[in-house]
Amino acid sequence: MAVDISNIVPISVSISSAGLADADFTSSVIFADLSDLAVGVTFPANTYQDFTSLTDIGAVLSKTSDAYYAAATYFANKTRSPTFTIFMKESTAVDPTTAASQLAASGVWRYNHFFKNGDVKVGNVSNLATWADASNRAVWVTVSDAAAITADSTTDLASVIAGLGARHVFQGFRAPSTLAADATQGYPMNALAAKFTKWNPAGANTAITGEYQNLTSVTADSLSSTAIGILKNKKCVYFSKVVSSGSTTGTMSMNTQSPSANGEWIDDVIGVDMLVNALQVGLFNWLVQPQTKRGMDAKNFAGAITAAGNICKQYFDNGFLGAGNITDPDTGNDRYLANGYYIDNDPTDVESLTTAERQARTYPVLNVYVLRDGAAHFIPVSLYVE
Repeated sequence: MAVDISNIVPISVSISSAGLADADFTSSVIFADLSDLAVGVTFPANTYQDFTSLTDIGAVLSKTSDAYYAAATYFANKTRSPTFTIFMKESTAVDPTTAASQLAASGVWRYNHFFKNGDVKVGNVSNLATWADASNRAVWVTVSDAAAITADSTTDLASVIAGLGARHVFQGFRAPSTLAADATQGYPMNALAAKFTKWNPAGANTAITGEYQNLTSVTADSLSSTAIGILKNKKCVYFSKVVSSGSTTGTMSMNTQSPSANGEWIDDVIGVDMLVNALQVGLFNWLVQPQTKRGMDAKNFAGAITAAGNICKQYFDNGFLGAGNITDPDTGNDRYLANGYYIDNDPTDVESLTTAERQARTYPVLNVYVLRDGAAHFIPVSLYVE
């Protein structure tokens, strides 16, 4: 019997870490109930399953359930194939924040959070908004209460969400009459969420705005100008068509504001989340990449500055950041940002670290200033005719 060569030259193989990958900001989860299941299907409570097609979802959920309607609207509008997860709640009494926390506790990270209509209520939305902002997760809510378009109403769900000033709870209105005519029309905000799958951070000019997105399988609401004005004030998306001289568009998302107290639009919030994650992951990967060490010296700190700059340039290339002027934090004068960002550090900053800071092994703070490119939503015109 021959002797195996491993007895003579044993080799231990170690696979080095490839670093972290950016989070998938197109990943989504719908929180379902046992009553949403198709006949004969078993889905243990407090567990989740991932899906890549609506056909597979239809084999698990009843096609007349709200959870299926929510998924179907999303799948009708997505342009890529991110992970779509179903999390099974223990009971209908489990509130959204608890359900979302249970999923997160399992180690699963999903960005878009969808709940069935009626799960998000006036009494629980404040806790949910606090959780969403603290966790940097997007919660998409469709409000179908007629009080949302009542001028003197301040206690309806849309008003309460607007008053919270939360950045990550995105709300849209669905007219009760539209929903009464077609039960599948309850989740137009999921269609808008799906449109953001077009935004590929690594691509060129892929950043989008939520405004005027053409939504497949979404019926437009018939809203008065008064109702539209109320929804604008409540930072609530509405779904309508645009008409000009007899020509009509498809259903579009409009007034795509975040209730953010910072005056942001939905794409602003999503873009900042993506950029923050990209900086965290990119700088971590730069820090661990050599498998030796990054020294506390100007040459190495210059590498950190360059790594951060490369990430910001990527977000300029994909369209989230734009060229323009900011106020220079040092001089108070205008500074032009050709690529939408400015890093106010010099490699020699590291040489001014105290002994304690060196012992803590902490680089100087990277001061990164970025200018969001924004998106044009309106074109005012002054036409002079003689």
